Amino acid sequence: MLTSTVDANGATATYAFNPLGELSAVTYADNLTPYEQFTYDANGDTVDAKKGDVGDHTYRFDLDGNLASETEAGTKLTSPATYVYGTYPDGVHSSLSVSSQALTVSNLFRYVHRADGLQTKEMVKYSADGRSTQNFSWAYSAAGRFTNYADDEQKSSEQYDVNGLPSENPIPNNDLYYFFDPEGLLTGTTYINSPVGQGSAYFTYSLNDRGEGVGSSQSGTGSDGTSLDHPFAGMLFPDTKNTFDTPASVTFDPINSVKIADAINNSTEYATLASITSNWSYDFAGRAVSKTEQISNNPTLPTSNSIQYSYDATDHIIGTSCTLNAAVCPHGGVTYRRVSRIWCKFEPFSTVITL
Repeated sequence: MLTSTVDANGATATYAFNPLGELSAVTYADNLTPYEQFTYDANGDTVDAKKGDVGDHTYRFDLDGNLASETEAGTKLTSPATYVYGTYPDGVHSSLSVSSQALTVSNLFRYVHRADGLQTKEMVKYSADGRSTQNFSWAYSAAGRFTNYADDEQKSSEQYDVNGLPSENPIPNNDLYYFFDPEGLLTGTTYINSPVGQGSAYFTYSLNDRGEGVGSSQSGTGSDGTSLDHPFAGMLFPDTKNTFDTPASVTFDPINSVKIADAINNSTEYATLASITSNWSYDFAGRAVSKTEQISNNPTLPTSNSIQYSYDATDHIIGTSCTLNAAVCPHGGVTYRRVSRIWCKFEPFSTVITL
């Protein structure tokens, strides 16, 4: 059996197995990444996972082997939560409830899927009292290609070129166009705001030999009010959460592990969008280690922002270093000041303890 590995950055991991051949422990030689220990039930499902001094993350399964609930380790977390999962007969999750000191909501997330497993609806109760809701829906062709999206605020549809790549995403009063290189990698988008005075925004992306986005250039006018970074090569960068001049709240879907909603209040909007050039750098393992934004064409905005990310041996972000005079909306002329925290969403066992 595999006894050890060394990744592209030279980090060594050593593995131990129980008599049944199940992974029982992982230790790391960097004196930074916490060790991991695993315990299994008779069906081979993980029922306990311990990571260093963080504590035990426990799991409970139903008689069919579906995950029924999990409880976060409470040693280091300020508000450890218990998640309870509802399950359809085919084993697909139908709902998720959360119980913690900070938030307790029954059916925080509810899911609807069609027969082939593609998700068609998601209903979210995103306030602590469970009264505020948000609804999302998706439609697909018979072959499974995404065709339409709708939420409580907008609708959109996806159009494709002869090669099957997205070519246009019409949104009411707006259009998003995609541009690809001959290998099918995204190289640019154009966001058109149709109403008079809204203008448009243009994005051009540069890629390295591995297909990772290493830069983007934005110009034009208009704003669509989103605060989500562009994902490159399937990688979603951390978002910024602001708690001073520009309060913001973020809702995450623990099952799909993506940001699904945000609320931004008291932001300052500019009639003319500054030109923004963003650049990313990567290490040998393909992990983003830094991002910089260069802002111009607007004397009221600072000249640059930067974020650096550091990782443990399991590729989880364990720290960030920020130099942000203003966190700039990638799609529009909204600026945020005094950024106070970086939000990261990880899979189980990989909770960020400090930032």
